[in-house]
Parts: sequence; C-alpha cells; structure tokens
Amino acid sequence: MRVVEVALLGIIQGILEWLPISSSGQLIYFMLKVFNVSVEEAYNLSLFLHVGTALAVIVRYRNTYVKVVKCAFSFNCWRENKLLQFIAIVIASSALTALPLYIILTKSLSAIPGDIVTFIIGVLLVLSGLLMITFRSRSRGKSLDDINVKDMVLIGLITGFSIIPGISRSGISVAMLLYYGFSPVSALELSFIVGGIMTFIGGLLNLGSLSLSVPLIVLAIVIPFILGYMVISVLLRIARKLNFSYFAMFIGILMILSSLPYTSLLPG
Repeated sequence: MRVVEVALLGIIQGILEWLPISSSGQLIYFMLKVFNVSVEEAYNLSLFLHVGTALAVIVRYRNTYVKVVKCAFSFNCWRENKLLQFIAIVIASSALTALPLYIILTKSLSAIPGDIVTFIIGVLLVLSGLLMITFRSRSRGKSLDDINVKDMVLIGLITGFSIIPGISRSGISVAMLLYYGFSPVSALELSFIVGGIMTFIGGLLNLGSLSLSVPLIVLAIVIPFILGYMVISVLLRIARKLNFSYFAMFIGILMILSSLPYTSLLPG
C-alpha cells in the first residue's frame, strides 16, 4: 500500500471512529471499492487503524486512566470504584463474544465476495441506528451506581459483537447505556473510556497480520491519533443536540443500494 492510501485511511478512521457508524465498516467499504484489496486484508487493516484513535482517547482521559490503574492495586478500591469494575467487567465479557467471532471472521471473510460484505455491513448499520433510536428516549440521567455486575456483563457481551464490520462499537455500547438510563453525554464518555482500551488491545493483536512497512505502520497510527483527539472534543459538545442514529441508518442504506446489483449472489 502507498503512503497516500494509508494516509487517506487514517483520515477516515480519525474522523469516523467515535461516530456510531462503524468506522471499520466504512474503511472496509472504502478499501473494497477504491483500493480493490481483498476482504481479509481490508478487515485486518481496519482493526489496526484503531490503535491511533485508541491512543487519542487514552491521552484525552489520561487522568481517569491513571486513577483507575492506581485503584487496581487496592482490593478495597476494587470493591468501591464502579468505573474500575465497569471497565474490567465489560472488557472481559466482551472478549467472550469478540474472540470467537474474530476467529470465525478471519477464516471465512476471504471466501465471501466483497459486494456481499458491503450489503451485510449496510444492513447491520441500519439495525445499529434503529437500536440507538429505540433506546435514546430511555435517558434518565443514571450513573454507574445504578447498574450491577450482571448489567455490566450483558453490556460487554453485546459490545463484543462490534468485532463484526457494520456493528458500531460506540453505537452499540452507547445504545446499551441509554437503555439503562444514562444521558447521551455520559454514555458517550463511558463508551470512549472503555473503547479506548478495547480497540488498543485489539489493534495491537492484529499487527502481525499486516503487510505494511514500519513507516506506513507509524503513519497509520499518527494520523488517526491526531484527528481522533480533535473529534472527541467536538463530539462531546454536540452530543446533546444531534442524533447520529439517523446518520448511521442513512450510510447503511447507501451501502445496501451500492451492492444491489450483486445481491443475486446471496444464498437462498
């Protein structure tokens, strides 16, 4: 891959990662349509591009992370700190669904035509948007003190499905928190904090599957980091006013329409 191609993908990731429209889905769609790469290569690179935006959120919430890490070494703090419990339980439980799905996807994606992948991503985006619309009205200003371990496990298990391109990680985690009564801003911030760790780990684990040179790998981290950091601040300011679920549905419909000439390939 050339420098300009990696830079362009980094720009897309940096802008779209924290929007609930599945940046992985958009990256895969772009790589399939514009760069004509294989589905498997597009999927692996889309996961790694999350490292830069993950670092952006880690830097943005560095004070929160430092407090959580310090607290992790105290048993009493473990029992009392709901944010630490939330991060640990959600990440651990999301791995239960994400890891098996990742193994299945990496083994099967190469056998699926790109246009069918586009169609599936579009459908999942529409469903993600509908889920956010359904739960947004449940916002009641609740906090982490109002949910228990079972709720955290359920949030993690469902969030793990975002390893599937087209299911927005931020979208599905925000939707679940809205379901439990969190405000849009609180849900978004918690999604950032947990998602930063999840996507950082996932991206690094995928490093070995890339065929990029070291300079291109650095570029694929730096550009999403810079843009991702800027987008976080903007998104938090407008979260109270805008409903991105409709945008997710719109993008999903466009992707479905773009694949219609090829839907005859779908089984059944």
